[in-house]
Amino acid sequence: MISYFGGREDAYWLGFLFSSKGAGGGVETEQWEAISALIQAFIFSPQQDRLRWTLDSSDEFSVSSARSFLDGRLLFSGGCSTRWNNFVPIKLNILLWRIALARIPSRDNLVSRGIVLDSTLCPTVEHVFADCVELRGIWSNISRWWNVPTPSHVSVDSLINWADHSKLSVLQRKCFDAVICTAF
Repeated sequence: MISYFGGREDAYWLGFLFSSKGAGGGVETEQWEAISALIQAFIFSPQQDRLRWTLDSSDEFSVSSARSFLDGRLLFSGGCSTRWNNFVPIKLNILLWRIALARIPSRDNLVSRGIVLDSTLCPTVEHVFADCVELRGIWSNISRWWNVPTPSHVSVDSLINWADHSKLSVLQRKCFDAVICTAF
């Protein structure tokens, strides 16, 4: 293995390259000498090439370390775990997840991205899904239908967790949660 540039093996190849190129002076010789000087500083390592994962102390890539990095630095943590109800379609679970993170294209979210709307109605996710006067009747009817008190302060978070604070059995709670999910 060649440990440095400029050894006996390298001299053979350099001589071969010079003679085959016919570099006899001028600009080519200057360029060749400049390249040779740069290459002489290069040290070859006998180790096999490998990639290093600098986000983990072991230098080895793992999905776990990548997820930790993304969760800790790039993703918004809302403080509560994501809940999934298998009584409702997946797309509804995803909608509720986006509502909980306020990632629905409401007026305020669109304006923050530079999209200006003429309407001032329903500006926030909180207003669209919990605080609107039109919706209070829906939440009140669900409360009467299931005989479960309405949350004292109606908000997206309180509605999403409404079933958890009810005195229903586990199966009834899951069904009640499905009703709340579909009401969104």
